[in-house]
Amino acid sequence: MTPAHSLSSALQSILSAYQDGDLDRPAAETILRRLMDDDRAHGEADRGTSPSRLAERVWSVLSERRELPPPTDEALDTLYADLGVSSGDLVYLVERLETDLGTALPPTVLFDHPTPRRTAAFLATRAAPPSGRRSSGQAHRESPSSAPRPSAVRTPRSEERGDVAVIGMAGRFPGADSVDALWTALLSGADLLSPVPAERWDHARLLERAAAQGQVMSPRGGFLHDVDLFAARHFAISPREAATIDPQVRLLLEAALAAAEDAGVEPRLEGSATGIFAGISFHDYEALMAQADRPAGPHDATGTAASMAANRVSFVLGLRGPSASVDTACSSSLVAVHHAVRALRAGECEMAFAAGTNLILAPRHYEYLATLGAMSRSGRCDAFGPQADGYVPAEAVAAVLLKPLAAALADGDPIRAVIKGSATLHGGRTASLTAPAPPAAGRPPSPGLGGCGDRAAPARLHRGARDGNGARGPRRGGRDPGGLRGVRCDHRRRGGARRTLRAEFGQGSPGAC
Repeated sequence: MTPAHSLSSALQSILSAYQDGDLDRPAAETILRRLMDDDRAHGEADRGTSPSRLAERVWSVLSERRELPPPTDEALDTLYADLGVSSGDLVYLVERLETDLGTALPPTVLFDHPTPRRTAAFLATRAAPPSGRRSSGQAHRESPSSAPRPSAVRTPRSEERGDVAVIGMAGRFPGADSVDALWTALLSGADLLSPVPAERWDHARLLERAAAQGQVMSPRGGFLHDVDLFAARHFAISPREAATIDPQVRLLLEAALAAAEDAGVEPRLEGSATGIFAGISFHDYEALMAQADRPAGPHDATGTAASMAANRVSFVLGLRGPSASVDTACSSSLVAVHHAVRALRAGECEMAFAAGTNLILAPRHYEYLATLGAMSRSGRCDAFGPQADGYVPAEAVAAVLLKPLAAALADGDPIRAVIKGSATLHGGRTASLTAPAPPAAGRPPSPGLGGCGDRAAPARLHRGARDGNGARGPRRGGRDPGGLRGVRCDHRRRGGARRTLRAEFGQGSPGAC
């Protein structure tokens, strides 16, 4: 008897027993659910699409590229990164699975499901019948966790919290010493990346050493000019103390003051309830000072401490609002904006600077990235593009001055932009410590921008900052899939175009993410 006939006979027997009164309705439904589930499981096994069979298939494909142990339960739950597989191995795995299953897979599949077993579970859903054809038993057995449920976080409406205006902005970028110069360069399509300046280090020697070790190192980067110059007297800082201050902080001071001047509020800053949140991560200057043959001085401790970056601005400009340095790596400047918005909405200050600063004064960043295989051989950061082949480091300093929109309008301040909402989160456990979590990358607008109500009009949300650095992702032609999918999630809900400035001047990390 064929499986189809067997199933038909079983269904007929259950129906007869129900009609004769031998089975009540709940009992009949329970038996039917089990029967349909068993039949579906047998069908999956016959097609090789059961989760267990697919997990074995994933392991088998990986074993073609790497020497792997037998596929034990523990091994199938191991992260791909912990199995020692490379980006190329993952590209191969996705392509083979697409061929074997005859279906296109999302470029983020191995980021979303970073173990063989979790990948297999996802693949089984792709091979399952469409939702409209599921069995009644399957529909009744949906996991409670998969059902829609209200958010655990309640956020006030934006009408209550208030929109936040950008009233001033300033910055220095590779090949552009001001915001206006940056826009001009972008409109002209200029390439703002350049070879590493000779005064930084001997980059030719680094390239040779990396090549000898089989590593790829970018020949270019995004660099600022004259980072050693500083108008110390303008800020009432002695030349001796100025020499100990990290150039990143010097540039931050200049950018904050320029943003205040752009807003026309510089005369009112001293003594005001103005806060500052400054993104800063690198500590090259401190390392260079430690290597230099010079005695320690009284200003050394405060001059290079990252914690002093924001405090230096507050001290010099006489600001009396909250003051904090932010180090969340590449997202530091974005998180600084988030904290500034929160401080304004909480009434902790009347205005707030959000800023970021980043300089590459030592070659170790290039060396670290080369060992990770993350650098661009072409010396170009083509984030989200088909030609992406890696990361290009860059420098930048930028500052924006924020103020509640209602207050800015009442005071006649210039309105450069309006911030409707912000949110932060962590991706949790992913394929590796630095790998993106695409579902999380697309989630922040829900609790943060969701508080904006209908006022966040889709047509007005055109640009999003995302940590898409141009590194090669686990799919040919689909680079940086984690960051890109996050942007897609945002814009599917709200519309708007995607755009990245990293192609023009690289990844500014904490300075201008």
